[in-house]
Amino acid sequence: MGIVCLSACNQGVPIVSDPHNITVNGEKMTQWAFLDKYCVEQVADPTCAKVKHAMHKDDTRRGVPRF
Repeated sequence: MGIVCLSACNQGVPIVSDPHNITVNGEKMTQWAFLDKYCVEQVADPTCAKVKHAMHKDDTRRGVPRF
């Protein structure tokens, strides 16, 4: 299920309703791609923080691969 992002007028960072499944202007993006494109200079932006937190949480869910 996709999500809807609307552009934040003041900083150019789209608002993300589901940071685990990002879609911007109808195009799906990975969390890493979103952070790289919109959050490089937006350290204090709440949407960027939400996506960073979700990315970290998703990474820890995968666990460490066992060999």
